[in-house]
Amino acid sequence: MNTKPQRAITVSYLAFIVLGLYDGILGVVWPSMRDSFGLPLDAVGILLVFGVLGFVLVSFGNGWLAGRFSTINIFLMSAIVRTVGFSIIALSTIWPVVILGGFLISAGAGGIDAGLNTYVARHYRARQMNWLHANFGVGATLGPLLVGGTLALNLSWRWSFAAVVILQIIIIGLLLITYSSWENDVEEQKDDTGGVKKVGFGATLRLPLVWMGVGLFFLTTGTELSAGQWAFPLFTEAREVAEGTASVWVSVYWGSFTLGRFLLGFIVDRLSPKLFMRLSLGGVVLGALLLWTRPLPYADFVGLAFAGFALASIFPILIATTPERVGREHAANAIGFQVAAAGLGGALLTGLAGVLADSVGLEVLGPYLVGTSALMVLLYEGVIFLSKRRRA
Repeated sequence: MNTKPQRAITVSYLAFIVLGLYDGILGVVWPSMRDSFGLPLDAVGILLVFGVLGFVLVSFGNGWLAGRFSTINIFLMSAIVRTVGFSIIALSTIWPVVILGGFLISAGAGGIDAGLNTYVARHYRARQMNWLHANFGVGATLGPLLVGGTLALNLSWRWSFAAVVILQIIIIGLLLITYSSWENDVEEQKDDTGGVKKVGFGATLRLPLVWMGVGLFFLTTGTELSAGQWAFPLFTEAREVAEGTASVWVSVYWGSFTLGRFLLGFIVDRLSPKLFMRLSLGGVVLGALLLWTRPLPYADFVGLAFAGFALASIFPILIATTPERVGREHAANAIGFQVAAAGLGGALLTGLAGVLADSVGLEVLGPYLVGTSALMVLLYEGVIFLSKRRRA
């Protein structure tokens, strides 16, 4: 039995847990961080902007990197960059240097996210893709617990980042141990004469299906994060729900999102991706409608949780079907563009929701999510239409 693919995917799962830790850590650790540097509450926005910049730059260049380096080498370089970034934040006493650390952490995340998504899409099935992304949710869930445990022991917030440095070093060690288990996927891009078959960004960007995929990822991640970010103030400030109750339901949202990826991984290969996507997108629209209209008591809570469950498999299924949708030669470029769009969507659409909430009121979140999820449905139907024409 060939155990090499199993070793590679196992290390990928562990890496995605560590990848998700930063998202879970930052929100909880920020009050302590800003006290250390004497910063206002909104200074975290600067850190997030530079983080998005690093993530988008590297993930957008995924195709260029994949044409020159194997996935394992991209993975190693990205893991080292992230380790340096976490070390900088753990040790720094100067705020601009912390921003540099955040940039490096997110740049490394862009390389790992886009690179591993491309690798798993090429060599594994939709089941493994779902479980890969489920492990990111595990990391995001464990992040706050890591910070809470550190602070409960009366240790500095810096020890939270130091702990992640140790985990990153373990991942690097596992990558070196399993180095021979990874496919040399640079070879896949060689043409019949043995030369490297390079597909430029321009050729990939000329494909309408790529742009529709970019739009879907922009909307999907923006919808996910907008719901997770603004549901708590919607419940507590606009609907006068107790903070404890609201926090539980926001946790249920993220829990259903993560659990959905694990559970759906068992059945995703038994249904057609098109049917699965349509069911999922319909579920997101229904959940958003329940959150908005509240036709029954607690319907908004149930709608939020249902939307989280329905959103769970959309990102991994779209990634897994990218090679089939745009062609294997364009897959690395397209996945990089899609992951970059996801990062932008998460930042811009979540920010837009906040601007609208500030100017119109927090109740705008319901119709806002209905609108973004309806656009997702329209874009996906457009993808199906163009895919049929491409195969005809």
